[in-house]
Amino acid sequence: MTKKILVSIMFFVFAIGLSFGVAKSALACDPLGCLLGGKDQDILALVTITAVDGEIATVTSEHFYDQSQIKPSGSFTIDFTGGTPWFPLTPEVGKHYFVSLACEENNCVPKWGTWEVDNVDYQQARLLEIRNGDDAAIQWFVQGNKPDFFGDEGKTYVRTPGGVLEIFPEYKIAPGSYQIVRTEDRSDWFKLIYILSFGLVFFGSIFLVWRKNKTK
Repeated sequence: MTKKILVSIMFFVFAIGLSFGVAKSALACDPLGCLLGGKDQDILALVTITAVDGEIATVTSEHFYDQSQIKPSGSFTIDFTGGTPWFPLTPEVGKHYFVSLACEENNCVPKWGTWEVDNVDYQQARLLEIRNGDDAAIQWFVQGNKPDFFGDEGKTYVRTPGGVLEIFPEYKIAPGSYQIVRTEDRSDWFKLIYILSFGLVFFGSIFLVWRKNKTK
C-alpha cells in the first residue's frame, strides 16, 4: 500500500510540474514575443506605401529583418480590410511602416502589428509615438538592437552587454537617450522560486510517506 501511495504522490507532483510547463509554453508567445520569434509570420520589414486602393496598399520593402521567412524582391500588397492588431491604421501613400505580415505569395495581411516610422533607414528609424512598453521594445528592435526584454513594476528593460537599460517610460521622456540602470531581473527569481517549490513538494511528499511507514 505504501509503495502505491508513493507512486501516486510522485505522479501527482510530476503532473503539477508538467502542467506549469505547458501553461508557461502556452503563455510564452504574446504578440510582441510572437513578432520577435517569427511565429506564423512571413515578413518583418520596414516598408513604404507606393499606392493605395481602398484598404489595399501596394508597398516596397526597404529593409527585411531576420525573422522574415520570405523577402519579395519587388512590390507586394497589404490588405488592411481586417484592420491591424493593437492600433487602427489608415494606409497613405508615401508613409513608412514597420510591419509584421502573414502572406500568400505577394498578398499579405497584418499579423502581429504595424507601426508608423519616420523613415526607412533602420538604424535611424523611429516610431512616431511611444505609447507603452511594447512600443518602446519595438523601437529598440527596429534599429537593429538585440531584443532581450523584461518588465518590472510598469517599466520595461532590455539586457545588453553593458548592463540593463530602462527603455520605458524613460524612453518616452528622452527619446534615444538610454541610461544604464541598476535593477534586479526578477524573471530569474521566479524561475528559482518555481524550482524550489517543486522540489519542496516532491521531497516533502517522500518524507511524509517514509515517516508514516517508519511509525508502523
